[in-house]
Amino acid sequence: MEQHDINETYRMIKYLNIDVIEDKRNGFINVSKICKQFNKSFCHYNELESSKRYKNYKSAAIGKTIAALSYELCGGVTEIRQQLKGTYIHKDIAVHVAMWCDPVFGDKVSKIINEYIQNENKQLKNKNKKLMLCNEIKDKIIQKREIYTNDLLSELHVFREEMKQRVDTLINTNDALINMNVEQTELLHDIRQDVALTNEIIQDVHEQIVAPNENIRLTEKLVLLSHTTQPNKYTVIRTQERNERTAITRKQRQHNNQLQVIMCVDTYMNPKNLYNRFKEHVQRTPELKPFFRFVYNDFEIIEGTTLSNDDLVQLFQTIEQQSSEPLTTAPITIQK
Repeated sequence: MEQHDINETYRMIKYLNIDVIEDKRNGFINVSKICKQFNKSFCHYNELESSKRYKNYKSAAIGKTIAALSYELCGGVTEIRQQLKGTYIHKDIAVHVAMWCDPVFGDKVSKIINEYIQNENKQLKNKNKKLMLCNEIKDKIIQKREIYTNDLLSELHVFREEMKQRVDTLINTNDALINMNVEQTELLHDIRQDVALTNEIIQDVHEQIVAPNENIRLTEKLVLLSHTTQPNKYTVIRTQERNERTAITRKQRQHNNQLQVIMCVDTYMNPKNLYNRFKEHVQRTPELKPFFRFVYNDFEIIEGTTLSNDDLVQLFQTIEQQSSEPLTTAPITIQK
């Protein structure tokens, strides 16, 4: 048996010089071509009572209407279309038509169809085997992929947990170091304050023990300088009159010549005492205390007060004039 495709929908099956055209989509056979070989018409077959009974039987057995068991393909202008035209009918009914045309021919057609069906079944079985094999391979691949994916996810989860623990450890270590640094900074600040306070106490004790004579007192100077780049910051110099210029020059060099003198006070008390009385007065005056920040011989006026350089000079001079009297807790009035 030979067969070849006429087009993508129909094929020709050749067996013992008998040509049978089949619709590949549903297996229907062109019975018009079969009847034509015996000079018969398919319409005569349809008129037979036996044909009607057989078609009714097949319709019931297959579960389709009689109309659904056949269709008519009209001819066209092309040669292939002319070759394919005719009535196509279910393969079982096609065998019955062939038997009506000629029993011997019908037997041959039956063999063609049966052999074709066997070949189709064999090919279908082979396809099913290949499909089953492909599905089996696919299932194994999916199974291995799932195992690999699960293992990978498990390892990834473990890795993430380890990284999280490491990050938490680093964060805790960093926080501990920050806290330690803050504590050490605060401790250093406290130590510096204690040292400054100790130095002041030592200086006061020294000044009380070694009382200078009046001539030396007259030569003491307290110089107040403001920072040109930061007008709210001030520096105090305590020196003897003969060393005033040298002390100012040295302090200017330390601050890159960004200081200007706004006040020089001759004090009968030593300058240290005057500066301490100034700080004490600021600390005891509620209107001034929040706006002053003292660091050794420097102090800063915080924004929020209208206190000017002239006000500072007047305040120092007023305190100097009261140097021979005990310092009162009442605020000193600044005349403007």
